[in-house]
Amino acid sequence: MEAIVILVVLVLVGVLVSLIASRRGSQAPTAPSYSAPSQVDPEDFSTGDSIANVVMFGSQSCQGCADMAAAIEELAASDTSVVQMFVMNEKRPELFEKYNVDGIPSTLVITDEGIVSDSFFGVTTSERLSEAFTKLQTTD
Repeated sequence: MEAIVILVVLVLVGVLVSLIASRRGSQAPTAPSYSAPSQVDPEDFSTGDSIANVVMFGSQSCQGCADMAAAIEELAASDTSVVQMFVMNEKRPELFEKYNVDGIPSTLVITDEGIVSDSFFGVTTSERLSEAFTKLQTTD
């Protein structure tokens, strides 16, 4: 009889440990990860006379995109070498697909050869954008 009680207690302890372990084993949700292309076709971002070196992918209905556009425009107002382009999903969905843009706003700082020197996902400050553009100018 004593052996049966010990066996039942061991089984109950095993079930309890198993339940605790299974609850701890669940993974927390992960944040989405976005990736930027390392190179783009400069012709995709031609403004006629030149190639855009700061490109923002966005949407007309996105408030974060409007905030990011304001930061880019602030940078362009203070530096005449900034050539900006806003690629809106509603007007150029083929570029979103070509470059696998899956989050907006997505901003690329690119060289004349199309090499992406820096990228931002979401809204960033005009200071960080300016630093990225300054880095681009020193590597050109």
